[in-house]
Amino acid sequence: MKKVLLLNILLFIGAVQLKAQQGLFKLSYLPGHTYSGVNKTHIKEEIDYIGDTALVNMTKRMGPPRGFEVTRVTHLDNKVTGKDYGPVLFTMMLARELSYSMTSSQGVAGIPHTSNTQEVVYGKYTDGNKITIDSISNLKIDDSFRAIYTNRLSEAQPAINFPQTPLKVGDSFVDNGEINTPGAGLLEKLKTKTTYTLTTIENEKAFFDTKTTVSINTEGRQITMDMQGGGTGKMVYDMSMNYPLQNIFNLVVSYGVTPTQQKNIKLNGKLTISSDQQNIIHID
Repeated sequence: MKKVLLLNILLFIGAVQLKAQQGLFKLSYLPGHTYSGVNKTHIKEEIDYIGDTALVNMTKRMGPPRGFEVTRVTHLDNKVTGKDYGPVLFTMMLARELSYSMTSSQGVAGIPHTSNTQEVVYGKYTDGNKITIDSISNLKIDDSFRAIYTNRLSEAQPAINFPQTPLKVGDSFVDNGEINTPGAGLLEKLKTKTTYTLTTIENEKAFFDTKTTVSINTEGRQITMDMQGGGTGKMVYDMSMNYPLQNIFNLVVSYGVTPTQQKNIKLNGKLTISSDQQNIIHID
């Protein structure tokens, strides 16, 4: 009898320990909660040319800009309402501070331009946490503007596609996405493939290491292109709230572009992106 009792205790302890080291992850927005976040992103691109001296000098005198630098700080307060069985509604207060500068074709850094915007957005979440915008304070919106702004809001919020099965410590999964870098020319829209590895679970928080590779679509462009580099980062996920508390990554990509019909000049570029997202969840 004592042996059976001891065995049951050991099995119970083992089950508790196993549960503590694995979990099912599904990002969600809970009615009656406010999701507050600050994202700080810095993007820098540097461009130079090699090849035929006369052509390189002419391109530097008359060609396109040779780089840019952007610092963007986004503040988001997302108040979620509604009922568990009905539409999940939101009221978002979005404020953005932007500083942008461009390097001329001669390699001269421009004067930074700054802007500040603030809006209140009303809408709802549909299946898969997809955003539907109903209205924006002080703005008249059509379908085209609604689509643009929906993408902007989606970029300001977490968008991670977790597997539908539980993850245990040591497991990995891959999520595909995009990074939009306005002003980056060829690299304006990067396709990303991020591998998330669950490293530990502690106090209902899951810790992930991330590795990201990037690619672009050159179809239809008269160029050949090579690209190296990628990024690494970390994420802290609140398992009780099903929402990330922190997501940090740094990415460096070097690339070379050669025009198909003008192979005596090559553009070499370097794109650096750093992002720090910090979130706090309040129960209303």
